[in-house]
Amino acid sequence: MVIISLFVSNIEIKNPRRQKIILEATCSFDGKDGAEDVAGVVPQRTSDNQPFLISDTLFKDTFPCSPEESKLLEGRYILQFNLTLKNLNTTSRLQRAFIGDKTEREKERLNKEEISRVIKQSGSLAPADFAWLSFDIGHALGEVMIENKPYRKIFVRSKIENKGKGELVKINKYSIDLEELGFAVDETGTGEAAFGCASYDRAFVPQISEQKEQSIALTFCEIKDDYPQELKNPEDWIPVEFLGQLQYDYRITAKTEIKIEKPPERLG
Repeated sequence: MVIISLFVSNIEIKNPRRQKIILEATCSFDGKDGAEDVAGVVPQRTSDNQPFLISDTLFKDTFPCSPEESKLLEGRYILQFNLTLKNLNTTSRLQRAFIGDKTEREKERLNKEEISRVIKQSGSLAPADFAWLSFDIGHALGEVMIENKPYRKIFVRSKIENKGKGELVKINKYSIDLEELGFAVDETGTGEAAFGCASYDRAFVPQISEQKEQSIALTFCEIKDDYPQELKNPEDWIPVEFLGQLQYDYRITAKTEIKIEKPPERLG
């Protein structure tokens, strides 16, 4: 049998907003066809077990992997590299038009002549990151105009979207800036819901089935009626931009099959 000293994984991370990201790399040799699993070792990059922190706009590097000390490899294996990026932050945006109490004719005119020219997307938007907080605020899903009428309630709907090909391994916190803009939510009807609809500042690990799913649904709730008066009775309409923040840890995995054979016997 032969000791395999080194395998490498080349990575490239684009970080245009210069986020401070903690990187953790691990690897393993998962045996096939009867070969035993062997733990892998990625050398520590920092002293005293300090986190490996990057903030470059473009980070390229090579991470070596070797079997743990005294372990021998022979046979077929799946070599697996895991790269976990910690404390990623993604900001999402949603625009809404507060129009007060208008007639149907006034609403149609405002939307055609003004609102539709300013607010071109009815849903929330975010950069092309691994994950983001997708949310909606309004009477009905995707409705841009918000009226001040007693029979028309304003609701908050939110979910965490996994847009990458990896796993959401931890949600550190999320929030929508409702309170900063003078809004409050009523969550009395959400019962034993685990997470808040507008904010949650306690880290949690998604269920295994959720980690690779497209989305994690959050609580549905209602905005209280005592939001800012100027938004209830504008002369025409007032645009408001809401911001959603998501901080999370994300894991990217690369796998390749390898075959380790004995070296040929020397003759003579």
